[in-house]
Amino acid sequence: MKPSPPPQKHHKSRQGELLRLQQLSFLLGRRFLSVIKYTNRAVTCKNIEN
Repeated sequence: MKPSPPPQKHHKSRQGELLRLQQLSFLLGRRFLSVIKYTNRAVTCKNIEN
């Protein structure tokens, strides 16, 4: 295997960064969605109580 040139390596690391950002946003989004679901459930429960 030939060692890849520095620019390609930099590009690859940048791609990795993007991927990590995507993963992070995905996880955050999922948590956000679960929080919304939880709050919605709490609100509906309160509405039912009232």
